[in-house]
Formats: sequence, C-alpha cells, structure tokens
Amino acid sequence: TDVLTETLFRLHQLDGVITNIHKTIDTGRSVVSQAHGSQALYEFIDRNPVIEFQPSSYVCDTQVLAKIDHLVAIVGALKVDLTGQVATDSIAHNFYGGVWSDDESIRGARFSKGGKPIVVLSSKSLHGRSNILSALPPGTGVSITRSDVEYVITEYGTASLYGKPIRERCLALIDIAHPDFRAELLGQAKASHYISSSQPGKSFGSLYPAELEEELKTKTGKQVIVRPIKAVDEDNLRNFFHQLSDHSVYLRYFRKMKSMPQKILQKTADVDYSKDMALVVLSPPDPFQHEIVGIAQWCSDPRGIDSHPDIAFQVRDDWQGEGLGTYLFQRLVEIAKVMGLSKFKADVLSQNKEMNAIFQNSGVPFVRRTDFGVITYLFDL
Repeated sequence: TDVLTETLFRLHQLDGVITNIHKTIDTGRSVVSQAHGSQALYEFIDRNPVIEFQPSSYVCDTQVLAKIDHLVAIVGALKVDLTGQVATDSIAHNFYGGVWSDDESIRGARFSKGGKPIVVLSSKSLHGRSNILSALPPGTGVSITRSDVEYVITEYGTASLYGKPIRERCLALIDIAHPDFRAELLGQAKASHYISSSQPGKSFGSLYPAELEEELKTKTGKQVIVRPIKAVDEDNLRNFFHQLSDHSVYLRYFRKMKSMPQKILQKTADVDYSKDMALVVLSPPDPFQHEIVGIAQWCSDPRGIDSHPDIAFQVRDDWQGEGLGTYLFQRLVEIAKVMGLSKFKADVLSQNKEMNAIFQNSGVPFVRRTDFGVITYLFDL
C-alpha cells in the first residue's frame, strides 16, 4: 500500500492478521511509501524489518502489483455512474482527497494471477442521496475508468461489470442501488437510451432474495449454483435458448421458434420477487462467469383473471438426466409454500414424457385434464 495508516498499524499488532507470508514478492514485509498516524505508529515502524519503505514509483507500479498472486484491491468510492465510471476524490468541483493510486491498484489486481479488483461504496450518502448516479456531476474527476472496473459492491450486493455492455452495466448497478432510487435510475437509464424503453424493472421494486441461493451437486457429481434470476441474466437466457434442440423448444413452447423475442426474455428475467419467481441453474459454480443450464419459474397472470400461477421449467439437452428437473420443481414448491401460495398450474404436451413423469412422481397432489394433446395439471400445495 502507498500509505501505512493507523488502522493498518493496529492490524500489524494483532498476531496472524498481517504476516505477508503468502506474497510472491517482498515476502514477509509490508511495503509502503509513506506513513501517517500516532506517535505509537512511528515508534512501531522505526527500524522495524517487517516495514519496508519504497518510492511510490515502485509501490504503485501496476506491473509490480501484478506480480503479487491473488491480490485483492479494495477501493472506496464516493460515487459511481451507471456506465461504471468511479469517483474517489471529488464530487463536482469539491475535493475530498488528493490524487491517489486507485486506478493503479485496480489494474494491478486485475492483472494479478487470481486477483480481484473491487470498488466498494454505500448505496446512500450521509445526506440521503444515491451514491449510484445516472451520470457523475459536472466537474467530478473520474478516478477509475469504466473499462477498468470489475466488481462494484454495496450493502445490496455485487455488480460484475468487466467486459459487459452498457445495458448490462446499468441493470447490474441499479440492482445494487438503494431501493429508494432504483425506479428513478431506471427511468434515467431509459431516457439516456442506455437500456430498452421496454425494460419492465419489476425486480427493482423488491429486494433480491439472496437467501434462496445455494450450491447443488447433480446425480453425476457436477457442481452448480441455483439462484433467483436477475434482470442482468437476459443475455445468458438468450444463449440458453439457442443451445436447446428444436425438439426441446417445441416441448416447452408448443411451437417452433428460431429465436427468443426480447419481450419474452425481459418478462422472464425481470420478475417481481414478491409474487413471482424464476430460478436458474448456473455452471460452472462461479457467481459471475457461468452459463445457464436450467431454469424454472412460476408467473402470475398480470390480468388477474387466473388466480393460479403457471409453472414451467426447462433443462438444456446436454444436462438432462442430472436430476435438475425434479430438483427445480420441488424447490419451487418449497418456495411457493413459504410465500403462501396454495396452487400451481402447468400445461404440458402429452408427448413430453419426462416432464409428465416428474409431475406424476413428485408426491404433490394434483388433478389433471387432457384437451387436444395438452395435459393441464392443477397442483394442491
């Protein structure tokens, strides 16, 4: 670090907290370029072999930092805009700090083997304003460019931005903004043409149910993550559709489809968690680098005509036989009971033997009827 602070000094005094034994360069030493603090701090660093002073040209050199394997750089921000630009030292023409090495730290961690560059900030300022903005105020200095930012974290979650287009960045950042400002940010993003004007924004009106996330081992021992879908999953959902066979698409949608309309993608990915639910199965089990291999959902009738939510799920062809269909159905039933739902409805083609077998062997009571080759199930939860 370029500055040894009082906080870092206190951590050095605790056994086993800062040892530097795993560093791939300067092993066993904390390398700094300056120190500020109490008299006790200065006495601690005086002739102390575990503290080494080097010029900023070394300490803040991106190439030097990149040589430290598994380097995690955590930078505190003042404001972040919806494209990912980060302000750490000023807002408008007001300065809150000097010219720092934030960008070098972020880049060093990015190029480090196994490193993670992280930007953190509170979703709301001390004055009650949003710290995630549609645009930074005029005069604000951009300390970290949008192309360098990888992870942004608030108390509402983590947005993974690296390599993402503007639309996905906006959706990810609105998702971790304070709930009081999400609707406003969504409207501003639409007005700026950052995202589609048809984006529903339903998921931004309710808190993301992080407690429903879990890891799962399939029948053949594959590790996956199962979690509620997010609006930012839209592109992954499109990729999932294009990896399905024509037969699987027909069994799910009762017709041939060569592409998935964006309106359906948005409706599926952007849900109101307070009344609807969609779960996605992700592989590999990495929170940010993955693809969708399965999905299950229920959705209420937006017209309010049918009081029973419709349930549907689908597993990618090369992942069928792993037990994911059975698991997803049982998981949705569990969640529905907690949310107070009493019934589910599902329409399945009679030729869809796998889906019918899952329903009929689930142990969940149901009645059914058949009309023109379509079996309608009504489950009593």
